[in-house]
Amino acid sequence: MDVQRQFRDGVRATQESDDDELAPSRLRAAADGAAAIVVASALRHGSRPTRLRGMDLVVRWLAQGSIKGARARLRKFLGLGEDNALRKGVLEGLYELLDAISDDERVKAQACIARILRAVGDKVTGEYAWATLHQDFIEALMEASSRTFPLRAPDAIAVNEGAWSSDLAQQKRKASLLAACHLASTNFVVECLKFIDISAIARLCATDEQGEILGCEALAACASSENGRSSLAPLVQAGELERLMREGRTTSARSAAASAVAKLGLAAKALKAGSHETGKLLDAAAQLLKDEDPACQDRAVEVLAGLSGSSRAKEEIAHGSGRSAASLGSICEVAKQTKGSDPRAYGLALILANLTVTNDELRRRHFREKEMDISPEQYDEFMRITKQKDPDDADNDTPDLAKARARKLCINDGVVAIATLASSNPSSETASKLADALCALATDVDMRGTLIQQGGFRSAVNLANNDKNDDRCRLSAAHAAGKVLITTDPRKLTDDQQLCAIRPLLWACRHVKATDLAVFEQLLALTNLLSLGATARRRVAVEKGVHALEYLQFSDHPEVKRAATEALCNMVPDRSMIKHLSRSDKMKLWLALCHDGVESDARLASAAVGCLAMACSDVDVARAVASNNGAAALIAVLGSADPSLVHRGAYCLTACLEDSKARALLASSEMKSAVEKASSKFAEGPAAGALKDAAAALARDWPDEEEEDPVEDDDADMKELNEFLDEE
Repeated sequence: MDVQRQFRDGVRATQESDDDELAPSRLRAAADGAAAIVVASALRHGSRPTRLRGMDLVVRWLAQGSIKGARARLRKFLGLGEDNALRKGVLEGLYELLDAISDDERVKAQACIARILRAVGDKVTGEYAWATLHQDFIEALMEASSRTFPLRAPDAIAVNEGAWSSDLAQQKRKASLLAACHLASTNFVVECLKFIDISAIARLCATDEQGEILGCEALAACASSENGRSSLAPLVQAGELERLMREGRTTSARSAAASAVAKLGLAAKALKAGSHETGKLLDAAAQLLKDEDPACQDRAVEVLAGLSGSSRAKEEIAHGSGRSAASLGSICEVAKQTKGSDPRAYGLALILANLTVTNDELRRRHFREKEMDISPEQYDEFMRITKQKDPDDADNDTPDLAKARARKLCINDGVVAIATLASSNPSSETASKLADALCALATDVDMRGTLIQQGGFRSAVNLANNDKNDDRCRLSAAHAAGKVLITTDPRKLTDDQQLCAIRPLLWACRHVKATDLAVFEQLLALTNLLSLGATARRRVAVEKGVHALEYLQFSDHPEVKRAATEALCNMVPDRSMIKHLSRSDKMKLWLALCHDGVESDARLASAAVGCLAMACSDVDVARAVASNNGAAALIAVLGSADPSLVHRGAYCLTACLEDSKARALLASSEMKSAVEKASSKFAEGPAAGALKDAAAALARDWPDEEEEDPVEDDDADMKELNEFLDEE
């Protein structure tokens, strides 16, 4: 009977229950049945597709569900007995696949073991802790190693002219197992060094090509752990890692060795900006990025991500130097071929984010987000006094250098690369770095058109709209979109681009952790969008933007208060804004802004009285102005020395006088005197014409009007508004 067909039948047999495939009754039936025999033998003797499907099933058995359930299933599985066909076949098959000649099978076997280790582990201070169950599983894997190696399928092993020995195979599997444990958690590396020491790994690097690759990967895994790094000291002193990085027989080995060197140098702070070792790492990474092997590209990204925190390294990555070639173009090419959900996506996003900003800005952002009680300058002074900072570590990066790197990034299709990563389901951490990069690029006014053309603007909007991203990511992405819209003519955007940013901009304006600068720029963007007309105003109203903007009118920052008032001014004559101004409590705020702003903030008063001037053509708004001591506010405005402010005040007065009830409260001797004084000051210009109309309205003999029925006073538009609000 065909093995693959039997395996498919076995898979179906084990899919009857998703709750506990390894329940005691089910285990007994599976261990004695044909399904268990097929699954166990599939990992050892089946074809390559069958082995891959077998590993998928093992993960489904042992690495899914709750931690409690995963632990129970793994304990039951390990307790089946050493001679049990299911236990023996699965453990032997997994362990032997750790040194498979196919990289796909080897990597999948490592991932399979890592997922099982994670599924049964507890997180302590953010990292998984090694437990007895982990130890039992690893020991069971090594004890189940098959001695009948030739029985395996020919395409799953390497045949090396008699050089293949059981001891060499065992060392390869142990090194690969160490890398698998590193995938689960860096804390597990130290435990793995109990069954394979550094000297054995070094000897493994001197065997065949596969042994060199597995050994270098194990060394890179050791360099990720603090205790693992200390065990690498003899190899570092002997120069073995640098030799492997320079003279390795394969690009995979050289890339893994370069990763180990970078991790060791960064952890020990031994990689100075101008050191020879840093130059060699940058040059090696630039070459590895051009390799077609994805594993080599992953290692190169890992190295560059670690080095991109150095200002000099940023310059060399972007522009190159005498010791290393520029790698920015290759980084962007790799990023365009990478999905946001891929493991290397975060490294790429980190590089792009670091290149577009100075380290000083990153540090200030960190201090601001942590809400620390000291400033960056005070921290620097403390470090200088206590002599904890090496003078050679001075950061010479400047905003101009960061701007030049950002432009070089755009020239190399960096915006397209960011858009590609952002559109393919990135993790929250990756999305945050992409949003930071977009926000930094949007700071340059000349680059904002490129962001729109190459998809960066749309990516920022999508990141800000995605509720799965954390608030920091969404705020940064909304800030990027706001920066772009400040200087962009909204009429040149597509219909979708014109309105898609309104929701994230309003969300960011409401957020308590948004900075005053970010809120101010987002308000300017909203003001620009509202100039489009009725459609944009209606979208803001539907998103309850009037209330959000009103809240910002109470901001302690004068620029935020003024920008919010200007945005609301552009909401006229939307129905929601007219109804908002018709309320007595809301009108009092607007009149206070007019009255107090004449002396304290003329631009704020100009925006407030301008809004009222446009809205007072509505009877309800005119009456609200008059009935809330609007006369005092208008007299104060007419007494201003600013002709534009007086022009708006006179126009507002003229509009209010059209209604008899408002006229009865506003037409007074004090108002006439204020208009006359203003007319004497401004005999020419637009203000003079508006004052002339106001004086004529005050002097006009208005006919008596019959009392209006309050029920009939509501026109059809207001009724429609009430119905709309009820539906909302």
